[in-house]
Amino acid sequence: MSPVAAGPRCAEWMPRAIGLLFALSLYGYAQASESRDWSTVECGRFGIADAPQNVACGYVSVPLRHARPEGERIELAVMIIEATDARRQPDPLFIAQGGPGGSTLDSFASILVGDPAYRPATNRDLVLWDQRGTLYSRPYLSCPEVSQADLQSTLEAEAASDAGDDEDGMGPYLACARRLAGLTPDLSAFNSVENASDVEALRVALGYEAINFYGVSYGTELGQYLLRQHPGGVRSAVLDAVVPTDFNLMTDVPYVQQRIGEKYFGSCAADAWCDEAFPDLGPRFLALLDRLDADPQTVEVRNPADPEKGSYRVVIDGDLLGGIIYQGLYMTELQPLIPYLIDRADQGDFSFVADALLPMTLFEDTGATGMYITVVCAGSGNVSGDDISYDGLAERLRQDGRESAEAMLEICKAWGIESLPDSVHELVRSDVPVLLLSGDYDPITPPSFASAVGAGLTSEFEVTFPSGSHGQAFGSECANGIIQAFLDEPSSWPGAACASASPGAYITPDDIIVIPAVRRAVTRADEDTAVQVLRASTPLLLGLLILATAVPVYAGGGLIRLVRGDRPAPGNSLTGRLSRWAPWLAVLCLAILAAFVFAIGSALVGSAAWEPVVLYLGAIHSSYGWLAWVGLLVVVSVLLLAAAAIAAWIGQHRSGAGRVYLTILAVAALGALVSLFRLGLMPTSWGA
Repeated sequence: MSPVAAGPRCAEWMPRAIGLLFALSLYGYAQASESRDWSTVECGRFGIADAPQNVACGYVSVPLRHARPEGERIELAVMIIEATDARRQPDPLFIAQGGPGGSTLDSFASILVGDPAYRPATNRDLVLWDQRGTLYSRPYLSCPEVSQADLQSTLEAEAASDAGDDEDGMGPYLACARRLAGLTPDLSAFNSVENASDVEALRVALGYEAINFYGVSYGTELGQYLLRQHPGGVRSAVLDAVVPTDFNLMTDVPYVQQRIGEKYFGSCAADAWCDEAFPDLGPRFLALLDRLDADPQTVEVRNPADPEKGSYRVVIDGDLLGGIIYQGLYMTELQPLIPYLIDRADQGDFSFVADALLPMTLFEDTGATGMYITVVCAGSGNVSGDDISYDGLAERLRQDGRESAEAMLEICKAWGIESLPDSVHELVRSDVPVLLLSGDYDPITPPSFASAVGAGLTSEFEVTFPSGSHGQAFGSECANGIIQAFLDEPSSWPGAACASASPGAYITPDDIIVIPAVRRAVTRADEDTAVQVLRASTPLLLGLLILATAVPVYAGGGLIRLVRGDRPAPGNSLTGRLSRWAPWLAVLCLAILAAFVFAIGSALVGSAAWEPVVLYLGAIHSSYGWLAWVGLLVVVSVLLLAAAAIAAWIGQHRSGAGRVYLTILAVAALGALVSLFRLGLMPTSWGA
């Protein structure tokens, strides 16, 4: 066989061979389950239906307390995604989500399985697992009592009362603690020390000699514990959005909140366009929060995961708005929009807050609140309320920080979680190569944290993304490339020129035209909304199809008349002239309607390419303002066609069949126009 012919054959059987080898390795896992504590399950159990053959799912059994290996055991949900590169390396990349309490599988599995472009390493297997106590692991330390109470606290007073609002703030936490005590005999075992030992147990159970570790947010703290407790099994580590081991989630958050507030408001003030569009944004924002405390606003909010339940009447006070804006800072995509959103809220427009930010905040219930409490209490629960001081902070942050810390201390005391020794907060020292990634716009883990952690590492590389927020990997091709280069050569600088890109410009009202209907469709992307859009657009589609028949009908009729030599009397009356021009009006109406619909679609696509987040805002770039004139032409052309149909009947022009057909065309055009209004696509409903 010639080399030319052999190439395609190799391309055919090579992936199959790799898949077979991977399947055999998984078979080995299954065969060794008794000794390695691994048992396979269908990936559908972890939310991945119809998983490809290169993905395996299962549970690994680990001790509840690693010092007592023969004692109580728990199960960790694990997913292994085979490397896509033929040059597969033996050391996998373990991936850990943050929180604490976040689900790695829920956050990352679907995107990493569905699109290899999101993978930070293509030549290594990816091992995802839900940490002890989180979503798919067993037991799952959720607290629906708490999340339901939090939701009720935001509802309009009457609705909250009808739902049984609990006046005792500790009640839901105590109820959750009692229920979780029935799931595990030792809640104090769900701490960072045991969690880090789980990683080593996973490595041994899955048969890897060494692993590479990736952690984001709390996952970086977990990685540091792993480096201190089990360094021998770690080849390299990537810590993304770095949390120092001495950072106290209970008391230290207000300091980083003030830092990110000053950064956003300061950068807007330093930008001529932003400062002109949103003058005095910082003071206005604080004044808005105070105003909402005194006079809360009520908005309608839908749960996109449960549209049949209808909308909730949510009361927005200063604390709620401040909290959801702060949560929005975690999303890099929202960075250019923050000043705009604050400005709109200051003007009384809470539509984007209600349509997008509140649903993400109120109805996300997969986080393991119980695990968050046990980890934080174990690490920081021995703090004294008398030691909490917030000198130099804004009054609101000082007050909210103290109240939050005191409430958390009370919860820790009620749950009876054992505190870890103070030594766990000491700087981790390690010779393992570590890549530290930070975003300058990170609202909780600023770049200075990475530098503090790096002080204890002998082989570390720090990369800061000037436009980055909380976590750089997966969604960023640049970050993924840096991680891949580091994993291939952990002892060498991976190169990070692509990370130096400056943040984009802030979006101002002059930059965009908001189409509220598009925002609602995008933010409520559920089956109910899709059905409503389909129903509203049906007359538009039918109208275009019916109008399209005018081209062959009138063209064919004109040809027949031409062959016969028919020359209808021109008629000089207004009705006669309108009737005579009816065919051209029908074709013109079709062309303008089709052009308008196409232009709207092109504007949405082009605007999303300019700044992806504007699509979520339901906006187009202001350069598409000329669409308003096209919309006016649509209205004029439809009305002229309707007038021609009326004129044909009044003046008895054309044949009876011709008048009926012309009427059908006019009705179809009117239906299409009404459909555009119902869809909210006509410029009359647009705004800045």
